[in-house]
Amino acid sequence: MSRCVVGGTVLAMVALWVFGCGGGAPEIQLDSGEKMTLKHKVVQDLAYRGKNFVTVNVAGFARPITIEQEVSSSTDSVYADGACVVSFTFDKYSEVTYSGGQAIFNDDKEKMIVGESLWLRLKPDGNIDEWRGLEGVRSRDAQGWSLRESLVMAVAGSVPPMPVEPVGVGDTWTGTLSMPMEGPYGTVTYRITNTYELEGIAMKKGFRCARIAVTSDIMADGSGGDPSGGVEWKMLISGDGKGKVFFAIDEGYVVTSKEETDVDVETTTRRGREEPKTEYSSAKGESNIVLIQ
Repeated sequence: MSRCVVGGTVLAMVALWVFGCGGGAPEIQLDSGEKMTLKHKVVQDLAYRGKNFVTVNVAGFARPITIEQEVSSSTDSVYADGACVVSFTFDKYSEVTYSGGQAIFNDDKEKMIVGESLWLRLKPDGNIDEWRGLEGVRSRDAQGWSLRESLVMAVAGSVPPMPVEPVGVGDTWTGTLSMPMEGPYGTVTYRITNTYELEGIAMKKGFRCARIAVTSDIMADGSGGDPSGGVEWKMLISGDGKGKVFFAIDEGYVVTSKEETDVDVETTTRRGREEPKTEYSSAKGESNIVLIQ
C-alpha cells in the first residue's frame, strides 16, 4: 500500500498502508488440526498511526523519504462472501524528503490531504470494486502520477482480505490489487498479488490476534509519450515484499502489521528517431502502522 520513479509510488503509497510493528508477541498454542474463522466485522471510529521509510535510488543517488500519518477508519459493511465497504479520513499527514543532508517538508501535500475522506467497496479478494472521495486531492505525486489514485491504491492495500473457509496453522490464501495510475503522458497499471499464511495466535496490544505472514509479488507496466516533444516511453516494474499482520480475531480488524518492499524499475525512452535509451532505478521501503484507538 509507492508503491522515486514509479517504484517509489508503490513503496511510498501502496506500502504506505501495508501495515507495521510485528514481532515479540506472546504465543498461544493451537491444538493440532484446529481451525478458526477470520472475518472483518462492522466497526466504527478506529484510529491508526503509521510511519513509513522509503529510499529511492536513481542513477546512483539515494533519496530517503519519510511519511507519517494518522487516519480514522470504519468498516461500514461486511458481506457473506467477504466483500466489505470501508471509509477512511486523513487526520494528519507529513512527508519529508532528504536531499544533500537537508530535510525538505512537503507542506502543500499536507494541506491538500489532511481532512480528505475516501469510501471504498472491496471485492472478496481485496481488489477495488468501487471508490469515491479525495475530491480535494488534485495534484500529482513526486513522480508525476496521480496523487489521488496513489492514495486510493494505498488505502485499499491496508485492508487484507480474509480467507473464505476456516484456516489452521500453515494454511494460505491470496489477495489481489490492480489499478491503473494516470500520469501526464501515459498510464502504468499495477498488479499486486499477496499470499497470506496463518502462523499462529498471539496477544498484541491486549488483543487475541491471528499472526499472519504476508508475501507480495509486485508487477507493473505501462507506456506513454509526449507528442509535442516527440518522446515515447515504456516502463516495467517488478518487486516483492514480506511482512506480518496481527488481526484481532474476535473484533475483526487489523491491530498492527509491518512490511518491507523492494522494487526495480526499467524505463525505456525514445526521442524522435534516436535509439531507445534504457535506465534502471530501484526503491526500498519499510511501512509501519499501529492501532491507537
